[in-house]
This record gives sequence, C-alpha cells and structure tokens, in this order.
Amino acid sequence: DSQMNFTIIGNFDVVGNDTYTGFQHTGIWYDYITGDSISVSDVNMTVYLDPGEWRIYSDIFLATPNMYNPIDTSATLISNYNNEEIITTYPNPFNYSSNILLKHDGISKLNIFDCLGKLVYQDQKLSNQGLIKYNWDGYSNSGKKLDNGCYPFTITIKDRVLSGKLSICR
Repeated sequence: DSQMNFTIIGNFDVVGNDTYTGFQHTGIWYDYITGDSISVSDVNMTVYLDPGEWRIYSDIFLATPNMYNPIDTSATLISNYNNEEIITTYPNPFNYSSNILLKHDGISKLNIFDCLGKLVYQDQKLSNQGLIKYNWDGYSNSGKKLDNGCYPFTITIKDRVLSGKLSICR
C-alpha cells in the first residue's frame, strides 16, 4: 500500500532463532496481531522467535483483529449469507453420520463430492418449517462406504450456492 508498509517475519525452524526482519525504514512499528509496538533503529535488526512463531508488523497502527477462535471447524458458516441461510455441520469430523442444518424455507439440493470433485452423494429436501436437516452416513448414492477424508459439499437454494466440507474419520 502506498500509505503504509508491512513486514512479515517467521521462524520456520524447529528451534528458536533470532530472525532477520528487513524493515523498510526505522521508527515505530506495530505488531498487527497484538497491537504492541517496537522501536526500530536498525532496519537489519533481528527479533527472537520461537519455532513456528510469526509476526506481522505495520508502520501505521491498525485495529487488532479478533483472533478468538478465527478458524472454527465445528460449524461451517457461509461467507456471504443472510440470516436465513446458515449451515451448521455436526459432528464434523464424523465417524458414523453427520447432520447438516440449514435455516431456510423452500427447496434445497445437497451435493457431496470426493477430493477429485466427483459427485458421490445427492439429496433434496423441502421445508416450510424454517429448518432443513440432512443426515449423511458417509455412503455414496450407490451404497459404497466412502473412505476417510474431506468431502466438500454444496447446497443449492433458489439461485444461490452455499458450500462447506465434511470429514469422515472412521
């Protein structure tokens, strides 16, 4: 961005190390995740990072992001949804069967795919009660027990396609 600079550093080693930063200029820099600041007097300075630790620095203070459970795999929420279209999957990953719940009135069509994009399961439901519930046992429409793995799915309602994933772990 022409109005700010970012420096991203990380320690990809299995031991803690002093990590080269490569800041673009001296001055005050802000840790984007925590909001803490550091004073940079040498653009070639190093910062000690534990194994796998990383930092994002900006030369302009930005509001810190909400990092409370940023990736929640217990439920799949659609990125462009309205209050009437929320998908929840549980349990996920699953052993014997999983439920897919959708807040919606009307017809919906579920398509589940394997990791290569081949359609393995399809179902259609109609609801006028405000809630559609699919139950999937990990079998294809032809009755084949599917292997462990991740199975992306889509649910088509009206002219919208919502998506998520289910994981079988037997």
